[in-house]
Amino acid sequence: DDNRRNNPKRMLLSLAYQLAQKFPQYREELNNMIDIGTLKEDTIEKDNLNSLFNELLQVPLGRLEMDSSEKYVILIDALDECETKGKNDILLCIQRHFLKLPSWLYVYVTSRPEVPVVEKLKRFSPKRIEPTEEENTRDLTLFYQQVLEQASDKLIHSLVPSKAVETLVNKSGGLFIYATFLADVIRRSDSITQELVDQFPDNLDGYYEEQFDRICASDSECLEWEISKLVVSAAEPLHVEVIQSFL
Repeated sequence: DDNRRNNPKRMLLSLAYQLAQKFPQYREELNNMIDIGTLKEDTIEKDNLNSLFNELLQVPLGRLEMDSSEKYVILIDALDECETKGKNDILLCIQRHFLKLPSWLYVYVTSRPEVPVVEKLKRFSPKRIEPTEEENTRDLTLFYQQVLEQASDKLIHSLVPSKAVETLVNKSGGLFIYATFLADVIRRSDSITQELVDQFPDNLDGYYEEQFDRICASDSECLEWEISKLVVSAAEPLHVEVIQSFL
């Protein structure tokens, strides 16, 4: 549990900093607020979330003179992972306040389809992306094509790139996290053959199982396995210090 990951004030301050780096006019607005004393550390601590959002983002961003054709996007990744002790204050902040942002500033949020997240954000008409969707499969295909192109000097002549890409896409099961693992193996390989590609595990579970077999091949009670058992059986995330105390 890291309370900083579920602190909406910290998120708003981080967004303000990043926006100030991008837009000099917005940075000037914040500097003016600091100069006249309306934006101070103790004020930020005392302000409620609604006041802070208005003072830090809504009002100064609303003063910016932006070309109507310009669009900018804020990316917030893994929103579901911001939950702490059953609460997700960042989710509530987005639900209640982000519609007040100017029309030229968009927010792109990613999350697993957890029920609380979907319910809170349904007013934004969220789109669910399935791993097997055609667009996702197309993205994976482009990803693997690029990986093989970058490693073209390692390709064996008998390898048919299109067949290798098709095999890799099928093995990935629509998951980019697995695709990145396979891409790392390809980049580290001295040569790339169809046999190498065919030997990759068929899905992410198979990959994890293979790694555990490799790490714990000589010792079924190895340190990595003991740590894994602790993490899996714990009722909540464990700090490193807690894990060390059990070992």
